[in-house]
Amino acid sequence: MSSPRSLPIIKASGTHYEVGYQIGIKTKELIHSALKKELFDKAVSKINADSEYKQLYDGYLSVVAEEYPQYVEEMQGIADGSGTSFQKIFICSLYEFQLLLVEKSASLRCTDVFVNTEKATCFGHNEDAVEEDVNICYILDADIVNDRPRGRLLVDRERFVCFCYPAMNVLLRACLSATSPIHLREIIINHGYGVASPVSLNVAFLSDKQTLCHYDIYTSRNSDEHGRKTEYEYLEIRKQKETAGEQYGEKYTYGYFFHGNEFRSVKNVCDIHPNSAKRTQFLASLCTSAVTTKANVKELLGHDRIYQTMESKDKIGVMVTIATAVFDLDKEELEIYDNTRPHANIEPNIVFKLDACGSIKPLK
Repeated sequence: MSSPRSLPIIKASGTHYEVGYQIGIKTKELIHSALKKELFDKAVSKINADSEYKQLYDGYLSVVAEEYPQYVEEMQGIADGSGTSFQKIFICSLYEFQLLLVEKSASLRCTDVFVNTEKATCFGHNEDAVEEDVNICYILDADIVNDRPRGRLLVDRERFVCFCYPAMNVLLRACLSATSPIHLREIIINHGYGVASPVSLNVAFLSDKQTLCHYDIYTSRNSDEHGRKTEYEYLEIRKQKETAGEQYGEKYTYGYFFHGNEFRSVKNVCDIHPNSAKRTQFLASLCTSAVTTKANVKELLGHDRIYQTMESKDKIGVMVTIATAVFDLDKEELEIYDNTRPHANIEPNIVFKLDACGSIKPLK
């Protein structure tokens, strides 16, 4: 890769608008770099030139303003702080919509590996994106006061660390406000509107470190009494036992699980890139007894058959692994490997301490 990597840590606190404004000021150069991308430019042009696409954009905005008005305020703050228009910031948050407008797909993406054994409880994630995104992303360390609870965001505070591109994915951002597994499912289901595009989600609660969870989330072709309906497949990765099974209609497995950016149990939801299938086949070839430690997770995420530097099928650019995150639930730490290919003996560039109260402290 020719361009140097840079992953700044941005700290912000206050109301949603105040946090957005701070992000806008601190990431102004990153945002303006993102706005120069050909994909983004084509999407903006289509929205402003075609009434059908403008109607779709207005529909997205109307739903977010109703469901999560605080996030609209935050994006307005980002726009004001960075000196750009709200429309451009909101379009930045609609990456799948941008691809739809230019008839591209985003099927070549990330890899996840889970281990839940007597030796370790952790999962790792490779963040894969096009090469031109390498220097427009950042880590956000936020403490947000929800001074006016409205819509679906009723918690009085959001406290999180997340990997960000300019703007936000509203569904994934809302999931960070979940206070329990039940609350998370309410956010995912989102009665009345469902979700705009399929997404996979990895979840762990420090209050129950014995169980890791994976969701495949998509919008049903059918509606319920509330309107559009979100459906999901849910898998628990549990400790100790040796065989998989099914209980109360929800699936579970033991010890080792992986995800190569394809829905494991739901078919025909989205296109699968051949490389995603190859990654999945490779990870599936490993026996559970061979993947039992955090070192194994790091080795797999840094493996030649997983770590990405390749041309994508749809020619949106060269796909690369931007960074790797390892969530160590035993130590209650988040490790980030930026510009460092993870291996068993490689130390992370950044470590955040997590605790059950939600406080997040950088260790280095």
